[in-house]
Amino acid sequence: DNFIEPRDIAIDSSERIYITDCGNDRIIRIDDLTGTNWTSFGSSGGGKNKFNRPRGIYINSDNKIYICDSNNNRIVRIDDMSGTNWITFGSLGTGTNQFDTPYDIVFDSLNRIFVIDTNNSRLVRFDDMTGTNWTTFGSLGSGTNQFDNSKGIAINSDGNIYIADTENHRIVRIDDISGAGWSIFGSFGSEINQFIKIRGIFVY
Repeated sequence: DNFIEPRDIAIDSSERIYITDCGNDRIIRIDDLTGTNWTSFGSSGGGKNKFNRPRGIYINSDNKIYICDSNNNRIVRIDDMSGTNWITFGSLGTGTNQFDTPYDIVFDSLNRIFVIDTNNSRLVRFDDMTGTNWTTFGSLGSGTNQFDNSKGIAINSDGNIYIADTENHRIVRIDDISGAGWSIFGSFGSEINQFIKIRGIFVY
């Protein structure tokens, strides 16, 4: 059992491990790092039960599986690894309920959905898979409230948002989606406190 470009990882309430196998256009579930009970779901395409370069994955408190189906410019939700209750949200664009290469996904403590909308240089928040209360933050650039090809997101228990701002070679932290408390860490390079194209981030 092999991967081509594994991009993200999540763990369910039974501590099973889920991986987006981006290059194979599928997701994988295993029980542990020996690969026990290897299970795959998905194939290449744009229809039901199909992915095009899936990247971010998140398992919510109900063990529903959420996937950034990046090159199909949508979010997918399924109940389990058989694809039960397949639901998609989003289409290509720059407007409301639209994405351009959504890359990572996470929930906050209120079960709101946050997505890094990479090629739109913004962070998106919505309440559910209908897009209720769609809210965006950010624009293209290297200044305050700006991102360049950001690819990772994490939220801590206080609701603070951490973003891997990839082409700006830095980590951004904001208090909430208004951008309050904007702070950055890092710069381009290979020395201490420096990054080259940071892609993922995790907080606990």
